[in-house]
Amino acid sequence: MKNRLSLGFLAVCLFSFINVAVHAQTDLGLVVLGQEKTKTISVTIPTARTLTSISVVTGGAPNQDFTREEGGSCAIGIAYQAGAVCTIRVKFEPRYPGARDGAVVLRDQYEDIVGITYLQGRGLGPRAAFLPATLTQVSSGFTAPQGLAVDGSRNFYVAENLFFPGGFGGGEPVYGGVAMGVSPASQTSIGQGWVDPTSVAVDGAGNVFVSDFIGGIWKLTLNSDGSYSQALAVSGGSGVAVDGSGNLYTIEVGTDLYKETLQTDGSYLPTKIAGGFGTPTAVAVDERGNVYVTDTGNQFASNPVVALYKETLCKGKYVQTVIGNGWVQPSAVAVDGVGNIYVNDSGNVYKEILLEDGQYFQTVVVSKVAAPGGVAVDAAGSVYVTEYSGIGDYGMASYSVFRLDYTRPAGLNFDQAKRGQISGDGPKTVTVANFGNARLNFWGVVYPVDFPESRTGTGDCTVLTSLEAGENCTVTVEFEPRRGTGRKKTRTLWEHVKVITNSMNSLIAEQSIRVSGTEVSQGPAGTPTRAIKR
Repeated sequence: MKNRLSLGFLAVCLFSFINVAVHAQTDLGLVVLGQEKTKTISVTIPTARTLTSISVVTGGAPNQDFTREEGGSCAIGIAYQAGAVCTIRVKFEPRYPGARDGAVVLRDQYEDIVGITYLQGRGLGPRAAFLPATLTQVSSGFTAPQGLAVDGSRNFYVAENLFFPGGFGGGEPVYGGVAMGVSPASQTSIGQGWVDPTSVAVDGAGNVFVSDFIGGIWKLTLNSDGSYSQALAVSGGSGVAVDGSGNLYTIEVGTDLYKETLQTDGSYLPTKIAGGFGTPTAVAVDERGNVYVTDTGNQFASNPVVALYKETLCKGKYVQTVIGNGWVQPSAVAVDGVGNIYVNDSGNVYKEILLEDGQYFQTVVVSKVAAPGGVAVDAAGSVYVTEYSGIGDYGMASYSVFRLDYTRPAGLNFDQAKRGQISGDGPKTVTVANFGNARLNFWGVVYPVDFPESRTGTGDCTVLTSLEAGENCTVTVEFEPRRGTGRKKTRTLWEHVKVITNSMNSLIAEQSIRVSGTEVSQGPAGTPTRAIKR
């Protein structure tokens, strides 16, 4: 049996999006995981330069989904005239289902970018995910984080409102900065000097964009040595998102949503998408150009409207709809490669899944975060969120960044039980969901002898289970020791339940759920066990 949480898009707008970017961008299309596609990419060199380096990156990271192949006319050491066009052969081999963003970057002898073409592609395949997610602290010591983003190497970026002495910034307090956290633990400042940075975004070339509530949108251009060059990209604006073509989306003039289309000279041409928001706080954009805006409402109104808005790009125009209800203080929004939306609302992170009928199904990703903060999601589907962790320097609250990983199943730990009886704290369940965009087929679920499948479980995954995108089934386990402790009074048993699927288009993808329990020779006082019903 399986549960229906399927993804989809309104049919009328499914393929209506158009690429209106003025800046060069190439779409390599849909490629099945495990397969590849090679294409010749053209790069324009606007001004006369001598080419000294060529790189192909995915979210700023080399050797990922997009890589360089032999061939093409671009050559190091050649002095190109203004307006010259050369070509690069690029291979797209998706590592995950969903949208992937990258870029071809050409540099001169001064390491300045002389030409860039953005790359897009989509991977097609199933992906087995396990709920609940495994929660890991990946960084700590922040004082006022307001935004999160993740690049192609799973490095995360945090928009900090204030750095204090003793933190990673060091020295005197520095207002308005962005920290880059290199997974899993280290972090460093990559930019600073803003008044109130509210959000951060990363494009396919690894460039970082920071929205300063007072000072506009800033671009931190990634240099070849890993450093960043900081410059103002757009005057005004709060909240920022970037699409696969390098175009920006931001709130300007108080309550209006603008698209800033990247031009060939590196400037941006603004176009108003929507208006009339109350107090918009964050922006996100998906691969189809649909834009999502969190809004805490007009606080001066008698009935402020707090909402998550979707601006759907349909036949070249934007149509506004409202997603979900009951929002309190949505502070951040993110969208993953297959269209799921994540919202940090008053410290609780919610996931909105688009159903085939155009409606959304809401689930809770993580709760009990002490204060509103950022949220981001990487290509593997892991969710990043800021969370309160204690009192830091100068009595200020200290925050951490946590990652929720759905790839590694959390273990199931049972209480004690006698041989031939079932532990009183069972059964226990792990949910297996398809987070990909193709059908997930089960080849088998293997239960160990001491941890059999529950006789009362419903909706369990079986060898006959096939999940469409967004569907899920369960693995329900009991602890029933059958070996005997021998001369020992107790014995700890741990084994693995094996889940075998075609995840990531593998012929046989075997993933294990660790299970453990303590077998006792006699029933321990105060520990209930159940007689087995035959």
